[in-house]
Amino acid sequence: MDYQTKLLAGIVGTFCCFLLGYWAWDTFIPSTPSYTVIETIPKKVISTTPSPVKKVWIQISGAVLNPGIYEVTANQRVGTVLSVAGGVLPTADLNRINLVTRIKDGKWIRIPFQKSKKNPKSHRQLNNKTPAFPIDLNQANLSDLKSIPGIGHVTAQRIISYRQSKGRFRKVTDILEVKGIGIKTLKRISGYLLITDS
Repeated sequence: MDYQTKLLAGIVGTFCCFLLGYWAWDTFIPSTPSYTVIETIPKKVISTTPSPVKKVWIQISGAVLNPGIYEVTANQRVGTVLSVAGGVLPTADLNRINLVTRIKDGKWIRIPFQKSKKNPKSHRQLNNKTPAFPIDLNQANLSDLKSIPGIGHVTAQRIISYRQSKGRFRKVTDILEVKGIGIKTLKRISGYLLITDS
């Protein structure tokens, strides 16, 4: 066999070996599986726990059935909280107050009485012994204080004695420092009292 024939036979044999090896690799060696990455977006967790309801303390006085201090839900409007005081009296003048004002803690709601042309002091008693409410806690005398429902002679005298020894009341709730007056009494009488700047 000459040289060229041997060379050709070697090339053919090498090529056949390559094909055989490729066939065996493709047949017996498993291919690596392909994966598709799917990005998931986490769902937003919505809390079902209700937020706490904020409460505030307000004072309602004037032409209402039950003046006093009340705990109510915050951010309500004046017109919606008057019911906690039993509603307004027939002599209330609602045209002189903004009923849509939103309330906040410590707000004092004063419902004015209607003004009478014939008798500007119509909300006073005819004998003129009972003062018009609310009365100034720093100016009220013994008789004025005793005219408040639930305040007797002893408690009225204690209020005056406290004022003489401690000085002016700065706010209505300071009356809690007077012996014999607690939260329940304050709620009952607060609508009859006020503090003026004078």
